[in-house]
Amino acid sequence: MAQRPQSKIKSRINVSNKSVFHLQDKKADDKELSLGLIKSAKRTGQLSLCNRGLGTVPDNVWKIDELVLEETKEVDLSRSDIHNWWNSEPLKMLDLSSNAINNIPPQIKMLQCLVTLKLHDNALPSLPPEIGELKTLSNLSLDRNKLTELPKKIYQLTELRWLSLSHNQLKHIAPDFGDLVMLTFLDLSHNKLVELPPGMGYLVRLIELNLSHNQLQELPPDIVNLRDLKKFNISNNSLKKLPPMGELRKMEIFDANHNDIEELPDFYGCTALKEIYLANNFIKEITEEFCDQMQHLNVLNIRDNKIEILPENVSLLQKLKRLDLTNNNLNKLPRNLGLLSQLQSLSMEGNRLSSIRQDVIRGGTNRMMKYLRDRMTEEIVTETRCEKDSIWPDKYTLKKSQALMVPGRDLTDVPDDVFKAAADAEVHIVDVSKNKLNAVPMGCVDLTVCNVTKTVTCCFLFVFEPVLPY
Repeated sequence: MAQRPQSKIKSRINVSNKSVFHLQDKKADDKELSLGLIKSAKRTGQLSLCNRGLGTVPDNVWKIDELVLEETKEVDLSRSDIHNWWNSEPLKMLDLSSNAINNIPPQIKMLQCLVTLKLHDNALPSLPPEIGELKTLSNLSLDRNKLTELPKKIYQLTELRWLSLSHNQLKHIAPDFGDLVMLTFLDLSHNKLVELPPGMGYLVRLIELNLSHNQLQELPPDIVNLRDLKKFNISNNSLKKLPPMGELRKMEIFDANHNDIEELPDFYGCTALKEIYLANNFIKEITEEFCDQMQHLNVLNIRDNKIEILPENVSLLQKLKRLDLTNNNLNKLPRNLGLLSQLQSLSMEGNRLSSIRQDVIRGGTNRMMKYLRDRMTEEIVTETRCEKDSIWPDKYTLKKSQALMVPGRDLTDVPDDVFKAAADAEVHIVDVSKNKLNAVPMGCVDLTVCNVTKTVTCCFLFVFEPVLPY
């Protein structure tokens, strides 16, 4: 079989892998900024030199706003082209990403109208102080470089809204970081940060903050001042304790996976919180207070912890769709877990649930929920039938079971005070089936309206074999 010429193979490698196999010298780098690109940049105000195998920035990039028609005389311009040149846009977007650039010269200060600067995926060990003179800069991307520190003047970029510094080698950031008060997005993930400066609390416009994959051992107390924060990621650190999160009222997603946290943080006040991720920590307990506070929660991932018990009022998490309790120390489940009507995914593997057959545990969410609901009904009916002094469950039983269960008692009526006691106990389930009622008790209607109006909980009416006349 004939072999392809070696020269063609080399040529293809050089073209398709410039950013990996950098073979260009300074002269070749400068040639990457063609006259056609200059013309386009002057017309649009945007210049992209990404993924060109550059080791240096072409010199004319810094002078692009000053280039005049005579310097581009090799281009055959029509009259309309000439008009466009005279009405050219200043450079507002510069993309130098995905190259092998290891230095940004001081001349960057010449781009005074720059709004977006993309320098991610290069080999920059530092930034020039002159970057702080780009007064209109709003978006700065520096991911995946070799930065060990930031120049002090970078904190003079008071118009900066988006700053991404992930996958660098930063160990410290200055207290002046708090001067970047216009930031709405900040990514400091995958660095070597051991602490955060107190000034972080001044970044009150932040909507998304990513501090994951660092070496943080604590958060500054003023972190709770970030009241516009919606996404907060502090996963993969060494945090042992978290401050109360209640002031972060707009927070929707909280991720603290892979830390050393021993107690659930206080989320009281976080009324917008939808997703909590606390996997791979050392948490031993889900408290009743947590369930009271998190009735709007959709996702709770607390797998790979030390959870030994779930509270009975876990049934308050009525909007929960995903619950992951894999690899904890649970030896039993509260029967009210079966009341989570919106639950789509329940993971329980790796616990000590000896009373539940493994085929049920591994049988998926639907099978597990059916088992829990069947068991709940059986246990509640048994308990209420064991009452000796009265056919009605007392307040303690109502509170514990969160259910009013009086099926099969030949009842012709249920007193209003029974329903009042049930309302006070915030019951979830009412079963008055298999009796001799000839009308729906008014107290039952009042109970449902009361619970829904107060948003105390959801109230279910289970009638297994209705005997009411149609």
